[in-house]
Amino acid sequence: MRTLSRVALMLLMLLTATMPIEAARDGGAVYLDEQGRFLFAVPDGWTVADLVDPGPTAVEFDATDPWGIFSVATDGQIPGMSLDQYATDAAEQLRRNLGNARVLPDGIQPSTLGGVPARAFVLQGRQQGSNVDIFGVVAFHAGTVYTLTFATRPEEYDAYLIREQAVLDSFTFLT
Repeated sequence: MRTLSRVALMLLMLLTATMPIEAARDGGAVYLDEQGRFLFAVPDGWTVADLVDPGPTAVEFDATDPWGIFSVATDGQIPGMSLDQYATDAAEQLRRNLGNARVLPDGIQPSTLGGVPARAFVLQGRQQGSNVDIFGVVAFHAGTVYTLTFATRPEEYDAYLIREQAVLDSFTFLT
């Protein structure tokens, strides 16, 4: 029951998010993508991860209190591939990477990111011997697919959710 209420809360927060640029200007650190494509407010205690081979990851942040990892991956949009297909593929790739993860019962849900249509999903699984909850958001903007993933331990989920929401509320596409 607790799992379903988490999903509902996260989706409700995404659907009722305020205008992102306003949240980013309210103070605190703001991350600006190196290519000038997007920005978002950076929660206190988050540090940019040093990625050896970033692949499609544009940026990754690590958090210690509460523990979590946040990343933004970008890729070129394949003509004719729907947002639902991309979200399904993203959830499946994360599920495979975790080995035993499962998408929660609500599945992939409509949402928004930076004012554009998006899809959101939640997975639960294990990584390196620890339970992990992952919240993902997939959106298209200007021919690019954006996949945001937030990962944390279940016992720290509620505290991490506050920081997660700050990022989602402030996420703004610039180009």
